[in-house]
Amino acid sequence: MGRQLAESLRFPTVVSDDAAARDFPSVKPIGAEEAFDRAFEAEDAAFDRIAWIDTFGDSTAPQHLVREGRYVDSRAMLVDCPPEAAFDPVACIGGKNGWYAYDTLWDLRGFIDLLLGGPGRRRGRRDPYALVEGDHLEWWVVERVDPPHLLRLLAEMVLPGRGWLQYELETRGEQTLVRQTALFDAKGLLGRAYWYSVMPFHHFVFGGILKGIDSRCRALVEGPNTCPLPGEHERAVAKRTTGGET
Repeated sequence: MGRQLAESLRFPTVVSDDAAARDFPSVKPIGAEEAFDRAFEAEDAAFDRIAWIDTFGDSTAPQHLVREGRYVDSRAMLVDCPPEAAFDPVACIGGKNGWYAYDTLWDLRGFIDLLLGGPGRRRGRRDPYALVEGDHLEWWVVERVDPPHLLRLLAEMVLPGRGWLQYELETRGEQTLVRQTALFDAKGLLGRAYWYSVMPFHHFVFGGILKGIDSRCRALVEGPNTCPLPGEHERAVAKRTTGGET
């Protein structure tokens, strides 16, 4: 393949007439930069459509794989409450509510991000309960939210690549399966080195978040608790979007 490409360089490649445009009027040429942008956008759209809760099924064991160059760390937990109650602690994550486990590690990562010129944890969150697309949540931005089934966060911290954190929820009888998936689109060798250097911490941090979601959603159902009532996220979003917030 390489030899054929090299040999083809002796032939002129600059278009000097419009015969092709006349013969194929529906085909519109575009520049290389636009072609690359479209390809990357199509790849992002394909990944956005992946339902990891379907990909890995009901398995609660940590799942690690590389798919089309992106690194995936997915784990799940069955919680004893309906999706409406399970989604509220998911939507309440971060800010003053913390990340339910190992907040010291989140503080350390936020401090490092600040030193590198990123936002760190200083942005907090706009509302303690409600999230809408485009909201900042510390060093994340809410890319998509569909209560009580999906929350996807896009990382805005300084990274050698792009990162996402996604939560998917589905009913399983009288329980709810909460799947948490971290995605990383590494940039070069530095990006790969970064992913493998933080992987050992995922077991503690991500596992702790799921346990925190479980305990808080059970508190919503059983009481007494300091969390909002089940479904409060949707009510808070409705209040914001209808102009009830001042």
